[in-house]
Amino acid sequence: MLWVFPHCDAGEIVTRPVHHAAELIQRAIAGIDDTYFRSFIDFASSSANKAEGPVPIANADEVVVWPG
Repeated sequence: MLWVFPHCDAGEIVTRPVHHAAELIQRAIAGIDDTYFRSFIDFASSSANKAEGPVPIANADEVVVWPG
């Protein structure tokens, strides 16, 4: 799974309309394109990654919102 982390200032979220937050998320997802994915595959198969292994950067149990 490739994580997407949209970024902005807190004031931006508070003062702008909700659709602005949706646009930030859509732009971050759009950044996961063929080039990004190929770069991820190259890194995952590199000798540096094999030596150290992947390091989790987020706990899915704490940060994922799943529609139920």
